[in-house]
Amino acid sequence: MQLNDYIAAYMPQSHRGLRDYESGAGWYHQVNLLLKKLERLGLYKVTKQKERVVEVDNDYWITLPSDCRDLIKIYDPFHPSDVYKYQYLNSKIKLSKSFTKDDSPDEFTLSAGSTTTIKINDADATADLWNEYALFLTNGTYSGDGIIIHDTAAAAAGTSVLTFRHTQPGTIDSTTGYLTNDYMVLVYKATFTMMSAYNGEIPIDDKYEGDLLLKWLELSAVAKTDKKYPIYKNEFQEVLDEVIEEQNTPDLDNIRPAARPWPEVDFDLSNDYDQYVQDEPWDYYE
Repeated sequence: MQLNDYIAAYMPQSHRGLRDYESGAGWYHQVNLLLKKLERLGLYKVTKQKERVVEVDNDYWITLPSDCRDLIKIYDPFHPSDVYKYQYLNSKIKLSKSFTKDDSPDEFTLSAGSTTTIKINDADATADLWNEYALFLTNGTYSGDGIIIHDTAAAAAGTSVLTFRHTQPGTIDSTTGYLTNDYMVLVYKATFTMMSAYNGEIPIDDKYEGDLLLKWLELSAVAKTDKKYPIYKNEFQEVLDEVIEEQNTPDLDNIRPAARPWPEVDFDLSNDYDQYVQDEPWDYYE
């Protein structure tokens, strides 16, 4: 839903005029503050996890995606048992061992692109020929991006249709590109794209567009010196606590077994003392 429509539909009339829409303290700015808060709390760890196709430069170096918040792993899809450790250096990723990319990949003219498929001028393509290869685009809106190919259609009338593994964010308008199987895949948690206009789509999961967003906007509309501010703050915190509890509650397959009593030990062993696990260092992470 667009932000202006959301406020018109759900915000109390008494609150709507307390902020404007577009200033640095306007409504869309307040939504961005909530997005950052939820992101820090890890509530987007499922919906914002992505995989991205990359090539390795000079045998060791990978450019870090601009929307990467936390890198989870790196793998070679054709040799998944190979382990690549890495470091962050010079705003890039440096692999622990070399990986050589193809310096002369198969180049093609592209046409009829969409968010899910594209044609290549390969008159000799057989069914499944380019499956699991990566198509790297060399011009157009998404120039430089790589797309994993899920399916290859046999050539007809001089072209073959490639189907993408993942639906792309927009129609692919590139007319040139190349295919290679010498690539790697990054799995990472992406940052959230912030709002830049009051009439934009609210970039938030539908489950957060209910009480949580409304209570946050109501709280944002009230000055901290207002005697009702603590009331709005408590209402927002209660809803936020409910969302966090729901997000972190294990399902039946993941419930922690009940602690067993020790003979002659009378203290309570049921506390969640094991929930705090020290993270592995980021500077050399597998």
